[in-house]
Amino acid sequence: MKELIRIEGYVDIFQWDQRKYRHPFHVPWKERIYYVRNARNVIVENLAKFIIANLLSETLTWVNTGGTERTLAEAWYWHCDGSKDWDGPELGRDTSTPTTRDMYQLVDPINVTRDSFLKTYAVSANEAYVTITNTWNAGKITDTIGEVGLLGHAARPSAVGPVWEPALLARLASADGAFKPFTPDPTYALTVSYKLRFW
Repeated sequence: MKELIRIEGYVDIFQWDQRKYRHPFHVPWKERIYYVRNARNVIVENLAKFIIANLLSETLTWVNTGGTERTLAEAWYWHCDGSKDWDGPELGRDTSTPTTRDMYQLVDPINVTRDSFLKTYAVSANEAYVTITNTWNAGKITDTIGEVGLLGHAARPSAVGPVWEPALLARLASADGAFKPFTPDPTYALTVSYKLRFW
């Protein structure tokens, strides 16, 4: 019997006033400055490798140690724990390169460390959602943003044991027409939120 794993990714990008609010999700909708709202991203091949190498093995390990079987969404929630700086959304400058399925990183990443990381998990009757959010404080991002990626961490074998590296799992690109490139207002914090739907 063959089962189909269905995953969709949706992206929100917005700015907000840290002088008034301590957390992006405390900000009323009308006070968020949206650049992208509920945009569907492109899943790349690394996502399948990530699921096989990390999440499926994690669900089996959980069962073998006496736990109740985890769903893929639960495994994703626990695996993407923010322990690596690159877990979650990443920003990039590229505005001219369309997304291809074999991409393994953003074309021109903006290597600025996030200031906060958050993940949430929600379940309804036939589906589950994991939301992974990174925030950069006001003035931290000064480049024009043309691409956004979702990164996880994957292990590469080596002579001294596994080496953990970032793995691009999904991409939202201005070159694909997903949004218009923008330069953040330096007086507001910038938040990128990826919602992954499993069903």
